[in-house]
Amino acid sequence: LIVVLFGPQWTGSVIIVRLLACLVGPYPLNLFVGPPLAAVGRSRAILKVAAVQSGSSLVLSLIAAPFGLPAMAVACVLAAHLSMLYGIRTLRREIGIRAGEIGRALLPPVAAALVMALTLCVLGPVVHAHESSRILRLGIESLAGVLAYMAGLLLFGRRFLASHYQAF
Repeated sequence: LIVVLFGPQWTGSVIIVRLLACLVGPYPLNLFVGPPLAAVGRSRAILKVAAVQSGSSLVLSLIAAPFGLPAMAVACVLAAHLSMLYGIRTLRREIGIRAGEIGRALLPPVAAALVMALTLCVLGPVVHAHESSRILRLGIESLAGVLAYMAGLLLFGRRFLASHYQAF
């Protein structure tokens, strides 16, 4: 996507984006740890989670900095995963939400995202080999990504979809 949008001079940044793509799991979880804790008045727990997030990011970044930008991306990903594990543990300890419940709730969209990623990993080189227009390649890959994600949700998340559409 980087090369398609910005040109071949940006090829070197692709590894950074691929590494940061590993945030797909912990990022949403880390984002949603605070609201349930706030809803039950656990502000001290929110502060501890934020301290773990900030502290792990700082320490791992300081360790990674001498090794360059890819190492910094890895440090960011590791810090997010550590924070995610601490956040899950905190949710269980403070309000009784278990990791299995979180996993079951997130499995359908995560599985669909994996189907999309695998589809694009296989399709990308084929499209690049047969199509020279960067814009057309972007369109083909975007459409394929959307269709693959939808197929993944239909395959792995029928109950998930039904429960969300009943709310409307």
